[in-house]
Amino acid sequence: MVGKMATGDGREQYAQRKWLSEAPNGWIKEVLGFRRFSVRGLNKA
Repeated sequence: MVGKMATGDGREQYAQRKWLSEAPNGWIKEVLGFRRFSVRGLNKA
């Protein structure tokens, strides 16, 4: 991964990948209410 990020092309591709995955994850968390669990404690979650 370090080798891929050392090149400009690798950084550009990684930036595009981040943009594609972050928006749906944020939408799911906000709209569907997955910001917190409905039970308490790590064992139950």
